Amino acid sequence: MLIRSLVVRNFRKLRNLVEINDLEPGLTVIVGDNEEGKSTLLKALQIALFDRYNLSGQAVDDMRPFGSEVRPEIEVDLEVDGACYHLKKGFYQSPSALLKSDKQQWQNDHAEERLRELLGFTPSGRGAAKEEHRGLSGLLWVEQGRAFRPLEINQDTRNSLQEAIEGEVGQVLGGEQGPKLIAAVTKQYEKYFTPTGRRKGMLKEAQERFDKTENEVRELEEELSQYHDKVDRLDKLNKTLASYELQGQPARAQRELEKAQDAARKLEGLEGKINTASARLDAEERSLQLAQSALTNRQDKVKKLAKARKEADKAKQNHSEINEEFRKAETQRDKAEKKLKSARGAFDTAKSEHEAARRVLKRSDLTVSLEELGRKLLQGEKIDRGIVQDREAAARIQIDEKELRGLKKKERELGEKRAALEAVATTLDFSPSDDQSVVAGGQKLQINRSLRVVERTSLELEGFGGLEIIPGGEDVRTRRNALEELEKSLAADLSRLRYESVDEAEIASREKNKKRADIEKTEALLQGIAPEGLEKLRSTIADMREELASITPDPDIPPISVGMAKEIKEKAASKESEADETQTEAEKKLKGEEKNLSAVQQSKTEAETTVSLQEKEIKKLTREIDEDRQTTTDDDLEKAVNDAERVRESRAKALKKLEEQREKMSPQLVRGELERAEQARSELEKQISKDKEQVRDLEIELRTIGQKGLGEEIEQRRGECGMAEQELKRLELDAKAWELLKKTLQGAESEAKERFLAPVGDRLKPYLKLLFPATDLLLDEQELEIKALRREGVEEPFTSLSIGTREQVAILVRLALADLLREKGKPVTLVLDDALVNCDDERFRRMELALRRAAENIQILILTCHEIRYQSLGAKIVRLADCKATGR
Repeated sequence: MLIRSLVVRNFRKLRNLVEINDLEPGLTVIVGDNEEGKSTLLKALQIALFDRYNLSGQAVDDMRPFGSEVRPEIEVDLEVDGACYHLKKGFYQSPSALLKSDKQQWQNDHAEERLRELLGFTPSGRGAAKEEHRGLSGLLWVEQGRAFRPLEINQDTRNSLQEAIEGEVGQVLGGEQGPKLIAAVTKQYEKYFTPTGRRKGMLKEAQERFDKTENEVRELEEELSQYHDKVDRLDKLNKTLASYELQGQPARAQRELEKAQDAARKLEGLEGKINTASARLDAEERSLQLAQSALTNRQDKVKKLAKARKEADKAKQNHSEINEEFRKAETQRDKAEKKLKSARGAFDTAKSEHEAARRVLKRSDLTVSLEELGRKLLQGEKIDRGIVQDREAAARIQIDEKELRGLKKKERELGEKRAALEAVATTLDFSPSDDQSVVAGGQKLQINRSLRVVERTSLELEGFGGLEIIPGGEDVRTRRNALEELEKSLAADLSRLRYESVDEAEIASREKNKKRADIEKTEALLQGIAPEGLEKLRSTIADMREELASITPDPDIPPISVGMAKEIKEKAASKESEADETQTEAEKKLKGEEKNLSAVQQSKTEAETTVSLQEKEIKKLTREIDEDRQTTTDDDLEKAVNDAERVRESRAKALKKLEEQREKMSPQLVRGELERAEQARSELEKQISKDKEQVRDLEIELRTIGQKGLGEEIEQRRGECGMAEQELKRLELDAKAWELLKKTLQGAESEAKERFLAPVGDRLKPYLKLLFPATDLLLDEQELEIKALRREGVEEPFTSLSIGTREQVAILVRLALADLLREKGKPVTLVLDDALVNCDDERFRRMELALRRAAENIQILILTCHEIRYQSLGAKIVRLADCKATGR
């Protein structure tokens, strides 16, 4: 199959007409920028060939340009088995389909049916066609980003592929009978098993019946066993209850509990006495602490009074020393103030001299800068005038690059048409026997010169009559008219642009480009002179002149050079700096003296405060001690402490005696014995009650079970279980036989399928050798998916390879399939939409070799945005931008 041309109108982003003509066998590269519509063009081709013309709903909405109600239209010229066809489809409004050949045409549904016969695909039931509905083209048309994704093929496509391969390797899959036999055996197998191998149908039901009866027998036997166990349990419980009374266990447990309770009561009475004695001891402890606290408080106050008097004497001495230091600090501060005043006067004088020198220097600097900027402004204005003149000269040249390309294209086509017309021209040589004349168009021709005829011409032959010459048939007139139309179009374009010839227009275009280049160079020069522009330069000069006028000249300093002004300024600055250092040093000295005076002042204040506080503390402590002694003397406090200590000792001895008595009774043992006795009697009562309750429940349950007749029911269920087991074994033998037959046939089928892929592998090897020498490719025989690469005996899973490698291998597989299908007479065209974007340069060069090899026998269309990369392919390049609106 060959795709010869494609015309698209009002389809998605392709609002305007796009027309690609003269597509050839072999390689064609269709180039377009990102978002220019390459993938949209491929989608339009797929829809034209594989989608129904009367689609509706979302599928048609997706075709129309956004926000538009126009009618999408697609036309395709294609060649299948040597016959040419023209297909035209319109969607949405008045949908239609038309397919024409040289001898016949088909419309609407008939056109769709004929298209399916030609291309061999299965249409979708409803909605838009998917990849699996495109037949063999679904294998060979690679959309952007889908090169290495799994192939989506339906059963019809798989059958077509199998037919092509079996035509070469023979009926390795058993021909028509093989699949039928496998299908028949599988059908019988599926009566017994699910696809995952689980049982179903009669086999599952028989298994369930056997399992059910076997479980019922097991449950009845378990129930009978439990009955005997319960009889034994009842007998044992009755014996246990009888043994309780015989051994007198309840009475013994009661006696032991009463004995433990009596010992616990005695312990409780003793512990009450201990608690009372302990409380009395605590009270005496508190009395002793109060007496000791009062005595300690009196002693602390006496010590504090002595300490305060000593610290007061020390504070007074320190205060006297600080007063003397304060007087010295005031003297030093006064001296520093006088020195600072003198330094400030000298600094003000030096500063005034420095300011005068600075003004002189600034006037000199401004004068020099103004002279320099003035020279730059004159130079810049001259350059600017040259730029304006060059721009006006370039503007007067009307032609641009696009118009020149159009003129040259028409001139080239004109030469081609003239050559074509000349190729069919007829040359006439006249050799009259005498002086007969020949007249053409009313003019007598020279006999010794040849006449070239490129259109229908009438000749008058003297002595003979008329002669009508039609060189090349009526086609010459068509070529002549086309030539004249093109000549008129070219002349009109030249006249509009005011040029005599294309060469003159080209010279003008070069002159215009030269002017533009000169302008760019001159503008760069002007940018170096005035980076911010001439207006900014003029503004800067005006500002500097205004600033110069604002600086009043010093009457004491005559006009001098910039160098002299700098020297005067430097000397004044040095003098000002020295005066500033002297002033700073004086300020620093004054601040230090003031800081010292402040510190001494603070120390003096703190000393005075300390003396005052110490005197207040002495008065306070003296007053408090005198008041306390009037109430209680020091001797009374010591006597109270001694009396409290004697009482506390007496209470402590009494408490110790009681605790010794409690220790002899072993409190922990008494309480443990009481807890044991209580728990023993409680557990014995609970156990007797529980045993009696179990005896009662078992007697009721055994009476109920004894009425069922478990033995007879067990024998009946055993009989039913045996019958179910025999039926299950019979069905299992039948199911296993079909399972074995299915596995045997599948093994044979798998072995045959290994041979089934051999033709694909044979055609893949030359391509694979170009990219990956000494490498084998493993394919899935059912889905034709790539499983792994085998290199040096190691299998690498396809999914573990890099994206670029997976992409390249997937395209090589498609080249091999295309070769095989073409040899078997299937319609084949390979379409790649930016399918090699992840190739490095070396791999891309090798892929070019593979594509060129495949293109010797099949048509390959490559859509890409990387024109430069494909220029080395040696293929015809079609630019999508040149195919829009005006056609190509």
